[in-house]
Amino acid sequence: MKPNIMVLVVSLLIAVASADAARRGGGCGNAACQMCYGMRYYQQPEYRVVAPKATVKKAVVKRAPVKRKARPNPKAPTPQTVVVAMLELAGVAREDKLVDLGCGDGRIVVTAALRYGCRAGGHDTDPRQVRLALENVRRNGVGRLVNIGRNDVMDLDIGMCSVVTVYLPSRTIGKLMPKFERELRPGSRIVSHNHPLPGVLVDRAVTVRDAGRAHRLYLYVTPLRIDFGMVR
Repeated sequence: MKPNIMVLVVSLLIAVASADAARRGGGCGNAACQMCYGMRYYQQPEYRVVAPKATVKKAVVKRAPVKRKARPNPKAPTPQTVVVAMLELAGVAREDKLVDLGCGDGRIVVTAALRYGCRAGGHDTDPRQVRLALENVRRNGVGRLVNIGRNDVMDLDIGMCSVVTVYLPSRTIGKLMPKFERELRPGSRIVSHNHPLPGVLVDRAVTVRDAGRAHRLYLYVTPLRIDFGMVR
C-alpha cells in the first residue's frame, strides 16, 4: 500500500475514534480537536435522582377501654322472680284487670292469670314477641283470661285497667304520662321495672335480686303525685 493511502486511512480512523468519544461526552483529549472544543460549550442536562420522602408513621396510642355501667335492657325478658315481685307489689287480686305494656313473651300476664285468676292483656309491637306470648298462653291454658295483641301502647285504651305493668325505656314512659293521668281511674296501680315515672313521687320502691343482678321496682297509685322538686 502506498504511503499516502496509509496516512489517509490512519487519519480516518483517528477521526472516527474522536467522533465516537465526543458523542459519548468523554472527548478525545486533543485540545486542538474541533469536536472536543465545541463540547466545552455544550452542557448536557443534569439528572437528579430524587430519593422518596421517608414516610413518618403517626404513633397510635391505644387507649384502655372505658368501662361503662351496664344499662337495663327493656327488650331482655324479665326474670320470673321479678315478675312475681311486680305482681305482689301491685297487690293483684282476682277482680283486677291487668295490662302489660310491652309484654314480650307474655310471662307477666300468664303468671297473673295463673296465680290470681285475674283477666290480663299483653300488647307488643314486635310480631315475634306476640307469637311467643300467644304460644305461652296456649301452653299454660289461660286463653279464657289472657288477651294478646300486636298494638302500639300509645293507641291502647287502658281506662278499664286497674293494674298497669311496664318495662319500657324512660323516653317511652315519659310519653305515656299524659295517658296515665287522663285514662286511669283513681286507685289504679302502676308498676314500672327499672325505670321510674319522670317527675312523679313514688308510693313504694323495692329492690329484687336475681342471678346477682339488682332489679328496681316502682309502684305508683293514681292520681299521680307530681314531684314539684323536679319541676323547673
